[in-house]
Amino acid sequence: MKQFIIQSKNGAENIRLSRLATRKSNLSEDQQVWQILSTSPCSNLLPIQKSKNGRLVKDPTFATAMAVGSTLTQRIITRYADDFGVEAETEVTREMIKELASEYLTWPERAQLLVCRDPSRQSIDEEVQKATLKQYLPNAQVNKPNNGDITLSEGKIVNKSASTADARSVDFVVDSNGYEFNIFAKYSAVSGSGQTHQADESRRFIQEAIKYVKVNNDNKFFIALTDGKEGESHLPDLNAIIKASLDQTCFVNGAPRIFAGNCENVIDFIESIK
Repeated sequence: MKQFIIQSKNGAENIRLSRLATRKSNLSEDQQVWQILSTSPCSNLLPIQKSKNGRLVKDPTFATAMAVGSTLTQRIITRYADDFGVEAETEVTREMIKELASEYLTWPERAQLLVCRDPSRQSIDEEVQKATLKQYLPNAQVNKPNNGDITLSEGKIVNKSASTADARSVDFVVDSNGYEFNIFAKYSAVSGSGQTHQADESRRFIQEAIKYVKVNNDNKFFIALTDGKEGESHLPDLNAIIKASLDQTCFVNGAPRIFAGNCENVIDFIESIK
């Protein structure tokens, strides 16, 4: 189960703590599933079935066990194929799943934490960022629109289906002091090709936001929120693009309608707009 630890305005630290807590929670749940697989091994390819209306169907009681059993099947193929003497998932037997699950149960906790569900694959980071904004902006409304509902494209706000390839969707909408802050959120802790892609996405969001504010004089602000060491290293470049592109028509009470920062920066920026 996802765990959210919000101790400060520091989004990156909150994400780190929440990932650790969620991994511990995942381990507790996964240990129970490994126990089931050690006695009733199964997977999506080797399901446990029951009779329903005269035919055999997958037993929903074992749905989680079958999903985890499928993960163990993939690990057998990708990591332990030589040990088990198999080359394809269809060659993995129930006994092999049982053996690996039983072995996991004998490992010390530090080792088990390496093979339980990875919180970075559970979309927890964005939820922590939203929770941080909600906690430290108590007088604001913080909402998450459906994916693609609010998309910047060529100076307009449209649905993703009607946007261009470079358009970027808004992740959070914060309503505060009569203004609407549309936030594009990312988390990047370490450098790599995926993180470079995320930085490019933030840059394209800002470029689309620039097009919007230059032709729409309204109460909408646009923010590229990025937490994590790698993501935050790009903030000076993002703000330089903003500074070089906006004229005075794109400001409200001396503040630019486009901003880039980490959670703490964004919270302070929103609070400053009265």
